[in-house]
Amino acid sequence: MLKKTLILLSLASVLILTGCSNDSDNNIDPYAGQLTKNNNQLVVNIGSDMPSIDPQQSSDNSSSRVIEDIFEGLVDYNQKSEVIPTGASSWKISKDGKTYTFYLRKNAKWTNGDPVTADDYVYSYRRSVTPETLTRAYASYFNPIVNAVAIQAGKKSPETLGVKALDKYTLQIKLTEPNPTFLDSLTIYAFFPVNKKAIEKYGDSWAAKPDTIISNGAYKLTKWIHNGYALAEKSSNYWDAKNVSIDSVKYLMINDVSSDLENYKAGGESLTYNNLPANTAEWYKEHFTNNQFQPSPMLAQAYFIFNMRDPKFQDIRVRKALSMVIDRKGIAEGVKKGLVTPSYLVVPETVAGGRYKDLAKDIPDYDWVNKPIEQRIKQARQLLKEAGYSKKHPLEFTINFNTSDVNRLMAQILQGSWQQDFGDLVKVSIFNEDWKVYLDSLKNGNFDVARMAWIADFNQPNTYTEMYTCDSDNNYGHYCDKEADEIYNKSLTTNSMDEFYKLQKELIIKQTAGYPTIPLFTQPAIQLVQPYVKGFKPKENVMGRYRAKQLSIRQSEV
Repeated sequence: MLKKTLILLSLASVLILTGCSNDSDNNIDPYAGQLTKNNNQLVVNIGSDMPSIDPQQSSDNSSSRVIEDIFEGLVDYNQKSEVIPTGASSWKISKDGKTYTFYLRKNAKWTNGDPVTADDYVYSYRRSVTPETLTRAYASYFNPIVNAVAIQAGKKSPETLGVKALDKYTLQIKLTEPNPTFLDSLTIYAFFPVNKKAIEKYGDSWAAKPDTIISNGAYKLTKWIHNGYALAEKSSNYWDAKNVSIDSVKYLMINDVSSDLENYKAGGESLTYNNLPANTAEWYKEHFTNNQFQPSPMLAQAYFIFNMRDPKFQDIRVRKALSMVIDRKGIAEGVKKGLVTPSYLVVPETVAGGRYKDLAKDIPDYDWVNKPIEQRIKQARQLLKEAGYSKKHPLEFTINFNTSDVNRLMAQILQGSWQQDFGDLVKVSIFNEDWKVYLDSLKNGNFDVARMAWIADFNQPNTYTEMYTCDSDNNYGHYCDKEADEIYNKSLTTNSMDEFYKLQKELIIKQTAGYPTIPLFTQPAIQLVQPYVKGFKPKENVMGRYRAKQLSIRQSEV
């Protein structure tokens, strides 16, 4: 439809023009550029302040960027998204897939100089499943461990968890059933160890200030100015300190993409946040030469969720109607300038090597994907009428989003599309909140339709399908399908990856057909990287992850 295309393009032009402005952001540190040039310092934008840098309480992207520099788990991903040893030097898995034994590095230390021991991991994992200190965002990833589910439910003591220190530097983890993605899940920061001494001394506020944090990563936090910036310095106690090149990392908290871009252009950043104003790849390559434009095929999906506790969204006809009229191709090409891929599934089409990328076309009752937008709109209007909505009784709701130009644009696009396509059948408003407040709104169910984006924790489909299981703490919309949950649980108790992928395919079909969300697009990490930053390898990095310890700065090019 020409009219809809023009609306998308006109809204997109607003963001592009904004991206060329010289407006400043209050969060920009005026000395950032000077520090970059005078010191062996990496300056990165993390997009917002950190709600929490307790590895077992955090669940957001900004916090994770800092956590993954100052803490470290048993294993991690390299920039090829391969599992590599970090806190553990090696491991072995029993033939039945139920027992994992990790051999810790004897030279691994906390920032206070104490050794990192198997008991530290035992303490941390027990803390993660104890009801009072539950790792809510990632609790389900602990479920494969013996007794984890019962402990979370308050039916067993944390001491019964299937983790054991065989000796000071040997950790054993026992699973109830084999789990094909358990090793991958150990790369999640919820499995990073935390320091018992710090927690016993400072309680819940142990991770609130640099002076109280004891960590075990390549860097230690030395400054944290809320809504300003944070600073981490190289830890001399890190087991691989001799191979850590960069002396310090400065984390800026600029949530406006235009300000982020302008600060980078002024030399105030080494790397931008992984979201930039909408322009074509060609535009970025032309304006930022010397290979500064560095997109990586990050597993990140943008979508909107429904609050299923609201009776109007419990009607699948309403959810389907709202989803099917969205012109994802128009958004991808007209608004996002071809930098994103339209998304129709509950998982990114690129997950697990892209094995599910064409699945939407084969889903029953999802045939609208292949129809022209005009037919989709006609069918969607009929669905709303069948659900009981009319001019006298319109569907009224609010689109909620966390504050940023990009998020406002997407909310406006959906609002405009629904108002145009449904006319007087709907009344749609938009509402934004700052990130911390928005997170609370999501957790408390204070929304109708809410903007979401999820970056995969590991390169497997269950990092997404888990979010739509009935008891997931990441299931902010409270979608629930018991039959789908049975498929999910079955997929995680097989020792065969082929069987796992087969069951996950069945699950993806069932969840997608239930319309728990409105998938919009799969987005790569779109970043600018200064030429003096070395070691950044985006092309094979499907996780979009990098650690400051993996990078270096060539001073002659600063």
